[in-house]
Amino acid sequence: MAKFRGAELVCLICGGSFRVPPNRAHKATTCSHACSVVYRAQGLMRDKEPYTCIACGTVSFGHRSHAAVRVYCSNACKNSHMGGEAKRKGLSRGEKNGQWRGGLTPHPDGYVYENCYGHPFSSSNQVFQHRLVAERHLLNTNPTSRCLVEVGGNKYLDPDLVVHHKNQIRDDNRIENLQIMTGSAHQALHNRLRAKRNSNL
Repeated sequence: MAKFRGAELVCLICGGSFRVPPNRAHKATTCSHACSVVYRAQGLMRDKEPYTCIACGTVSFGHRSHAAVRVYCSNACKNSHMGGEAKRKGLSRGEKNGQWRGGLTPHPDGYVYENCYGHPFSSSNQVFQHRLVAERHLLNTNPTSRCLVEVGGNKYLDPDLVVHHKNQIRDDNRIENLQIMTGSAHQALHNRLRAKRNSNL
């Protein structure tokens, strides 16, 4: 039997030992995909600290550089807590505000962001809405799906998976228009669609 020439490392999440080939000896950190997902989630939270909204009591996470000034989880809570001061300034709150979008923010590429405080894979407390729709659908219909990964005792859509818009309209986030697939399958699908469009020119 050939001698193993790789390295034996210790997983940073579960503490188990695992072997890797020489070219991965200096960058491997986890022993499995499940541990990798947890490690990535921890990385996103590494520079964040929890804080409690003084208006609603919700625990959210913000960058530690904002720890001294972050006291509200949203503008709605800020305006609500300000009460009379907000009214004197003529501020409208929540749905009465002309700029209220229901917690949704358009993305320059046509997608939609949704506020999702505390989500381990959020960016500035926002997650693409099509991923949240697919995630919630799985949690309600198939909570044991292999497309879900567990982080901190809760399950979330695997960040390595892609949610495809069947009709290619990026803000059409109805569940019947969404399909979960791997990144490679998603790329192959778009390559086929692109070739079909070019052949019709």
